[in-house]
Amino acid sequence: MASYWIYQKLAAIARNSIAEVIRDRFVHIEPGSHTKNGSEIDPVLVMRVGVDCNRAVINDGNRHGGTCLLGYRRIKLRSSLLDKRFIVILNYFAHLYFAQPTVASTVGNLLGDFAKGVDVQGLPESIKAGLYNHRAIDRYTDKHPIIIDLKNIFSPRRRRFAGIALDVYFDHLLMNHWAAFDSRPVDEVIQTYYARMLEGQALMPNANMRSTTRRMVEYDWFSSYAEIESIAEALDRIASRIRFKNQFANAIEDLERSRELLQQGFLSFFPQLIEHVRSLAIESKGASTP
Repeated sequence: MASYWIYQKLAAIARNSIAEVIRDRFVHIEPGSHTKNGSEIDPVLVMRVGVDCNRAVINDGNRHGGTCLLGYRRIKLRSSLLDKRFIVILNYFAHLYFAQPTVASTVGNLLGDFAKGVDVQGLPESIKAGLYNHRAIDRYTDKHPIIIDLKNIFSPRRRRFAGIALDVYFDHLLMNHWAAFDSRPVDEVIQTYYARMLEGQALMPNANMRSTTRRMVEYDWFSSYAEIESIAEALDRIASRIRFKNQFANAIEDLERSRELLQQGFLSFFPQLIEHVRSLAIESKGASTP
């Protein structure tokens, strides 16, 4: 868990130009900065520092530009994490898993996270059915005994947001256990999802959905779901966007501490969710069920 602390301290890093390490234990790194012996700092390479340090530790090949080095590990960040336009990961991937193999269903199943202010009744029936499928999945998940139990692994200060954290983390687990649920190569599936999202731009009812889905494709969000570093970063970004004071930051600590329990819970829950969605058959019946 400790090896991921650096990701909990990173935010908004512009690709190939600037590394800004924020919060209490790190310094701001400007492009072109140099270490004490004159070596230029590569903004992509940083080191984890001990909890008592108050400066970033930069590897320059000879010396370190920080103090209190209590043990470290080099971390090379994905380019998606280095871009300030990489905003927030939600559980889009799992919802697309349950979509029908059509553009309209893809749009509908993603719409659940963008439906605020949308005239649902004015939507095409196929998109409404996808939206209702999304909502049925959310309802079943929220009330499932396994999910209710898993929320208790979170510390009291983060438990209020446990559902959000589990949504995100389950996409990570789905990526890493893909072969248990689908025989197709996951990389091919991701590209299919992206193609449908782009083809469906004209069907998306608001600019926020269109811009977010284009950004998802451009920066290959789904591939990053497999990496725990991306999940840690996403959860911290969600925490920073919550408009009221909260203690949700660093939620990855709770998730990593209970990794085995969460994995067992997911592998038990997800087949049940698959069967539930199959039994409802909302999209094959049409959009009559809200």
